[in-house]
Amino acid sequence: MNGNVFEGLLATILYREGITPIYIQAQLAFVPNVNFDFVVYTEEVGPIVLSAKTSLRERYKQADLEGMMLRQVHRRSECYLITLNESEAKLLHKKINNGQVLGINEVYIADKEGFNDLIDHLKSFTLCQPGKIDIITSKRIIS
Repeated sequence: MNGNVFEGLLATILYREGITPIYIQAQLAFVPNVNFDFVVYTEEVGPIVLSAKTSLRERYKQADLEGMMLRQVHRRSECYLITLNESEAKLLHKKINNGQVLGINEVYIADKEGFNDLIDHLKSFTLCQPGKIDIITSKRIIS
């Protein structure tokens, strides 16, 4: 399946389930050179990133690296990988459980029942638009 079609279907599912606002191909402040497939922002943990890959092979490593970069800035953030490849997802799930993958909380297969658990998890948060960031704050300024 074409990656753009897969992303479109995932966006439709999120929207239909009331998981909004959804930021697509989003960039987060202080996480340079990364375009996240989907980001939802929550009051509880900050950004939750969803990475969509029709097949994994070695591509999960990109999502893992992006997730680690994300957590350097947004410590409580969560990162999930959604795929269509069941056999590769099972291998990745073992790596996550063994601690070999640090930037991905969990991998989900989009056309399996477990994907509903991710949707329910996302619905459990209070979704919002992120606030603006002041680059510098100070009580006194000398100029």
